Amino acid sequence: MNFMKKSCSLSAVSPFIALLTLSLLAAGCSAKADRAYSSVPAAYESDRASGRAGLYTEAAMDTAEAEMGSGPEAQTDRKLILEGTISIEVRDLSEAEEAVKHWSRVSGGYIASSSLSEQRLYCTIRLPESRFMEAMEGLGNTGALRNRQISTEDVTEQFYDMTARLGTRKILRDRLSEYLRGAKDIKDLISIETELNNVQTEIESMEGRLRRLTDRIDYATIHIDASLPWQTTRSGFQWPDFGDGFRRFGGAAADFLYGLLFAVLYIIVFGVPLVLLAALAYWITFGKAGLVRKLFARLGQGKKKKTGE
Repeated sequence: MNFMKKSCSLSAVSPFIALLTLSLLAAGCSAKADRAYSSVPAAYESDRASGRAGLYTEAAMDTAEAEMGSGPEAQTDRKLILEGTISIEVRDLSEAEEAVKHWSRVSGGYIASSSLSEQRLYCTIRLPESRFMEAMEGLGNTGALRNRQISTEDVTEQFYDMTARLGTRKILRDRLSEYLRGAKDIKDLISIETELNNVQTEIESMEGRLRRLTDRIDYATIHIDASLPWQTTRSGFQWPDFGDGFRRFGGAAADFLYGLLFAVLYIIVFGVPLVLLAALAYWITFGKAGLVRKLFARLGQGKKKKTGE
């Protein structure tokens, strides 16, 4: 009977124990979530209270990386830098220049640089990448096409990596600003403000690089080299100047003779003494003086005497 009473008592208590256990588990999960998503000033206060100076930067970076990782996935549109070169032969450089201005204007671009001489026109235009191929075809039809080149640089990974790092730095800047508002003493204020200035400098530098990279992606570059036919200038056809040709030939011949004369002088000044020294050395060793020859002869005679004995 006592056993039955105890069983009934345990059965009545079991639901309360289960309910209490679930409540404790829920409270623990809630506390864990609160700690995971706690504000940065609270984290900073904890670091400062425990005497861990300088950990606010690492905590802010961890928070920034966590927020960047929890956001939507980055777009993976391919980012390309387009660049083209066109060499054409035209009959009128002014018309070629007007054609370049026309294509830069209708394409929504601009002329980055231009150089005009009596026989050539060099231009560089920047235009939206969506009009690149159309402009290449149109400019190539301006004159007789001599050469056309197109190059493509894939900067997709570089672009998205820079974008992600910039986003992380901006979140870090916001977290450090919150740290700064929660700082209580001068030491913390100076440390946090120094880190905040460094991060802001990095952000400005990265934004500048990203702007330049984005500009190269959004705007393609085309180099145009337009030239007139042989012996033709903006004034018209120019006959070859035979007098100038003869003058050039005479100058080249004079330069050749000048170089030849100095070569002979070098041979005389440096070559003859070397030849004389070589002849003297031969005369002393193997010639009439024959010191080396006489030495070998005496050594041979000595060997014969020893053999005879």
